Amino acid sequence: MKYKNGLSLRLKESLITRLFLSPKLKQDLDILSYNTEDLLKVLHDIAETNPFIDLKYTNANTTTLDWVQDPSQDSLVEYLIKQIQLSAWSNNDKKLVTFLIYKLDNNGYLRFTCKQLANEIEYSEADIQNAKNLLHELSPLGVGAYDLNECLLIQAKKLLHFNPIALAILEKHLLERLADTSSWNSLPWKKEKILEALKELRKLEPTPGAKFDNFTNIQYLIPDLIFEIDNGHVLVKDSKFNLPEVVFNEVEYTNLKGSCATNEVEYFNAQKKQFMDLQLSLERRQKTLIRLGEYLAKYQLVYLKTMDKKQLKALNMNNVAQSLGLSVSTISRAVKDKYFECNNRIISLKIMFMKSFKNNITAMKVTDTIERLINEEDKSHPLSDQDICDQLLLQGINISRRAVTKYRTKMNIQNSYWRKLNNCNK
Repeated sequence: MKYKNGLSLRLKESLITRLFLSPKLKQDLDILSYNTEDLLKVLHDIAETNPFIDLKYTNANTTTLDWVQDPSQDSLVEYLIKQIQLSAWSNNDKKLVTFLIYKLDNNGYLRFTCKQLANEIEYSEADIQNAKNLLHELSPLGVGAYDLNECLLIQAKKLLHFNPIALAILEKHLLERLADTSSWNSLPWKKEKILEALKELRKLEPTPGAKFDNFTNIQYLIPDLIFEIDNGHVLVKDSKFNLPEVVFNEVEYTNLKGSCATNEVEYFNAQKKQFMDLQLSLERRQKTLIRLGEYLAKYQLVYLKTMDKKQLKALNMNNVAQSLGLSVSTISRAVKDKYFECNNRIISLKIMFMKSFKNNITAMKVTDTIERLINEEDKSHPLSDQDICDQLLLQGINISRRAVTKYRTKMNIQNSYWRKLNNCNK
C-alpha cells in the first residue's frame, strides 16, 4: 500500500506539471544506434521515468563478464608522446618533455616544482622550465600545469578575445576570492562583470587529463555480437544475455488507471505506449544485429578464423545494405559504436568494413606495405613519400603521394627528413 500511495503521488506531481514525458524521452528511441553499454544506461533512464517499467535481471545478466579495455583509446601519456614524435623539437627537448609527461597525474597536472624535478635528473631548473613551456603547447591545453590557476591560465592565453576580467583574475591569482561570493566586494569589478567572467572561466577545462584512458579511468567494452568458431564454422550470437528483461507492471497499471480521473488517462496511455514501442525497438535491434552478424560471418570468414587483419576483405555499407534489403542508414546505425567478440578478443565492428582501392586492395594492405617499405629502407637514405608512392605502384597499388603522407602520419611515422636525422643521432 505504501508503494501504491507513493506511486500515485508521483503520478499526481507529473500531471500537475503537465510533463507526461521528460524531454529526453520525447525523442525517438533509436535503440539500434546504441551499443550494449549505452543501451543499459538508456533502459535504466526509462525505468526511472516510467513508473510501470521494471528491469528484471537473471543469473546470466549478473555473471562476471570478461570485459577488456578499449584498445582504440589512448592514455594521456600515449596521446602526448605521439605529439612529441611528430614535433620538430630537438632530441634533448623531446627527452625532457617525455620525462615530464611521465610525472603527470591522471588529471594532467605536474605537481612538482622545477627545483624538485631538476634534482632528479642532471638538468638545470631553466632547462626544466623550458621543457614545461613546450609541454604547455601540447593538446589538451592546460596539461602540465602545477595547479588549477595555471591550468586555466594556459588555456585562456590561447583563446582569442577571452574575457579580459577573467584573464586578469587568473593572472592576479584571484580564483580563491572568486570562489567565495562574500569576497566579491573586495574585487575591483562590478558584480555583473564578475558573473560574466565566471561564466567564461567555467567554459575552460579544469582537468585536461581526466577524459583519457588512464589507470584509474579505464573504459571497458561489452560486445554487441559474439562470433564462436566451431569446427570451421562461425556461430553468431547477440549480447542479449548482457541486457535485463524489460517488463511492464500490468497489475499496478490496471489498478491505478481504473481509479484515475478522466484528464489523467492520457498519461497512462503514454506510459503503456512507451513500453510497447520500446519492446518493438529492442526486437528490431536484435534481429538487425543478428542478420548483420550472419552476413559478416560469411563474408569475413577467413579473418574471423585467423584474426589476421591482412585477411580482411574490402567491404562497404552499401553492399551490405543491398544484400540484406535494408537502408544504408540502418546499417550505419547498426555498426556505430558496436563491438564484437571472437577468440577472446573484443574489437570494433567497423574493422569489418575495409575501404578498397583498385584490384580490391584494402587500406590495411596499403598501410602494411608502407610500414614494410619504411622498415626495410636504407636508414642513411630514407624513402621520401614520393619514393614510397613509386614503390607501391610497382606492387600494383596506385595511390597519390598525398595519400601516402596521410597513411604515414596516421601510423605516427615521421617523414624522411626526421627519420634520417634521428638515425644520424643514434
